Amino acid sequence: MTELQVKNDLKGLFYVFIALILNLVAGFGMSVKSDTVTTILGIVSLAALVLILVGLSKVKGVSPHFRKSRNMYIAQLVFSVIVCVSIIVAAAGAYSDSTPGILGGVVVLFISIILLLVFSILGTINLLQGCANVAMDNKEKGFARKCHKVWRLYVASVVLMIIGVIIIGVIVLNNLSLIQNMSEDLMSAFIVKLGAGAIVAGIAGILLFISYILKIIRVYQTYKKFG
Repeated sequence: MTELQVKNDLKGLFYVFIALILNLVAGFGMSVKSDTVTTILGIVSLAALVLILVGLSKVKGVSPHFRKSRNMYIAQLVFSVIVCVSIIVAAAGAYSDSTPGILGGVVVLFISIILLLVFSILGTINLLQGCANVAMDNKEKGFARKCHKVWRLYVASVVLMIIGVIIIGVIVLNNLSLIQNMSEDLMSAFIVKLGAGAIVAGIAGILLFISYILKIIRVYQTYKKFG
């Protein structure tokens, strides 16, 4: 691959870079309690996903990992739609007092969310492995290692987050029937246990944010350094 070919092929990574920033902004904006803002940010997130697909389609010939990442983002788009439909079905079932409708919607929603998480992880891994491939093509082993470190940090953060959520869930379920009648001492112990799970989840959240920022940086550096 010539230097000129690399420059032409890597233009799509700039689109991915912009899309990742848009997603970050939309994520922060979701804390605003406004239906209008939420709708606008939802549109921004959808536009960012489409921009990622366009960008990865432009660089799919550079590395098979970019093509795989694009396919994972396509899967995310599909299952995002399924999640929205599932929520509507479950809500309609609740409104009409239809137990099968509620259960069906909830089951599909749960499965879709799990698959969304899996596709999100695979999309990120392949995106960064694609960047590492570009670095290796240009004899930049050090930069390739940096790309690999970011996706490993991301995966570790997701696993840690899942562990934290499971800890909180198990504690709540085990004490659900006792919460209303707990003594002050038992309630204190319960809160401490919940705090342990919350700390694990909180640390995971910080690491996830760091890994996301590093992902943005590595994508931009790959575009700028080798494009």
